[in-house]
Amino acid sequence: MGGKAPRRQLPPLAMMTAPRPAITSDGVRPGAEMDRSGRSKTFPPELHVQGSVAYRYRNLHPGSKSIRVLELDPEVPTEVISIQLHTIHLPTLFEYNAISYVWGDSRQKIPITCEEEPMHVTTNLRDALIRIRIHQEPAMLWADALCIDQKNLQERSHQVSLMTEIYQGAKVVWIYLGSDEEGHAEHIKALLDEVSELRTSKTFTLEDHPISRDPRWPLLRVMLDEPWFYRTWVIQEAALARDPRILYGNVAFDFRDVLNHASWLRESSVKLYSTLNLDLHIAWAQNWAKTPANPNEDFYDLLNHARYLGCTEEKDRIYAFLSHPLARIDGGSNALLRPDYEKSYLYVYRELAIKGILQSNTALRLLSAVEHTEQTLSENFSSWVPRWNVTQTLDTLGLNSRHYYTASKTVGNRVPNLVDHTLRANGCIFDHVLETFLLPFQRYKNDALSQAAEPSVEKSIEALWRSVSSRYKTTSQREIHIAAFRLTLTAGMFGEEDAEDISNSASHQSDFDMFGAPQSEYRNGNDTVTTPVTETIGSKSRFEYGMRLACTGRCFIITQQGYYGLAPLITKQGDLCCVLNGTKVPYILRKSTEQSYYKLIGEAYIHGFMRGEVAELITRGECTVEELVLD
Repeated sequence: MGGKAPRRQLPPLAMMTAPRPAITSDGVRPGAEMDRSGRSKTFPPELHVQGSVAYRYRNLHPGSKSIRVLELDPEVPTEVISIQLHTIHLPTLFEYNAISYVWGDSRQKIPITCEEEPMHVTTNLRDALIRIRIHQEPAMLWADALCIDQKNLQERSHQVSLMTEIYQGAKVVWIYLGSDEEGHAEHIKALLDEVSELRTSKTFTLEDHPISRDPRWPLLRVMLDEPWFYRTWVIQEAALARDPRILYGNVAFDFRDVLNHASWLRESSVKLYSTLNLDLHIAWAQNWAKTPANPNEDFYDLLNHARYLGCTEEKDRIYAFLSHPLARIDGGSNALLRPDYEKSYLYVYRELAIKGILQSNTALRLLSAVEHTEQTLSENFSSWVPRWNVTQTLDTLGLNSRHYYTASKTVGNRVPNLVDHTLRANGCIFDHVLETFLLPFQRYKNDALSQAAEPSVEKSIEALWRSVSSRYKTTSQREIHIAAFRLTLTAGMFGEEDAEDISNSASHQSDFDMFGAPQSEYRNGNDTVTTPVTETIGSKSRFEYGMRLACTGRCFIITQQGYYGLAPLITKQGDLCCVLNGTKVPYILRKSTEQSYYKLIGEAYIHGFMRGEVAELITRGECTVEELVLD
């Protein structure tokens, strides 16, 4: 995988505001019933079209490797799509192509015919079939919406388990992005062809070349903002393909060439690369069949990096990645889970969490993926189970293997265990939250007016410093707390490195000086003390970038003992600060209604407790290791 760990990135506005089908708090769609295994009872399958005559799927043999492929009839004068379905058995020498696309709005359906009987498909699939349709002969294709009986949950579950073989078996996987109504595709292809030629030059420096200022780069970004790049399933569909090709309007691109060009840009022009939003695809789709370059990354890193992607079924946030080698138990052929669409998504999330804790050498590392809203925390469900459909932060501190944190070191040695729906682990509660402060970085904020009305980042941080520094009057206190304040704002990081390391501390200080230069508050208090400005030339944008990564989706806290920190947005006064055995970061807990139980609010950065300092408190008898029960 190599390079920097992919960060979560904001999807386009259209993706953030798209309505999702209604789901109840336990993950069951309205009208479904639950049995005791967590399955939603199956009701009679619905027909696939309104009217007196409709296409009925013929059953596939249960448990076999049978799949359907569709035969797309040649183009005719009208735009009516006509198909036939055939059953084949995997593995096969039969040649077919597969389609990777965005389903689109399921409420907007277009009629087609299947074996002379009516069916309905989404507008986007109809457009893809028209684009792929051949003039003179039938085209053999696999498309999930047509080749799987979507109303048959058992068939759907089994077919999803065959996705690896389906996409690896396809001769070509056509990635349909859309119609390119603005006519950008030809210009984008010409740009990429020119970049391909330039890459062969050993003496070529992109920043010095006129192409770095080419007006076609924004057109490429427009293409990469198409909804396909923000859907969950497409990562594996493109990654598993032998020959993935993008269809954008009337132009075809080699998908892997696009990723290779982007990877090259990451090394040759960070400015251009930062506009492309391809981190996730480069990190995971490019090297799907390989183990990660960083041996500390696991299946949960993949799920965490991909959690901003969209999907219709929330359980697909797991199922869509089960074909990855990291989802195999001990590197074998058995997956961590088997797809089962009769289960609620929360049941699936808990099932995966239990396996992750019981089968991992770093069991509680998974807890860093826990993010909550007030609603999810109030629901009658295990607070320690990651909700993969809740996304608030940009950088998950305890899952990022490049972060230096070693908060627990030796906080007991008892292996965590599961009793009923509770998680029990050794830990130490060392402080509690005294005050919380909102930061100017909230993850999803779509109202342009509210953004325009928001004060500048610099002024917001200046106001925060005035609030937290009013209690520190002496020179020595002020200097110590300014340093703690700036380090907390970037969660102690300088890029991918420790900001307090001797090789980085001066640069981090200089970046903060540049960021806070207009505000005398950082340098002159009531006692007119001046903080020395370092000789190193700092970067305001670099400090703000690091601050956005650390602070987005979090609030600033002060603890009872006077420590600064970053904590989940829903943290409130009185919440507890703890370190659990075997974890890299502290966590915020809240007392549950159950006696002696706690709710897990989420991970935290607490300056002064990220390097195992809690062990010193234990040695001095200032806090005690105990069994903490999370419900």
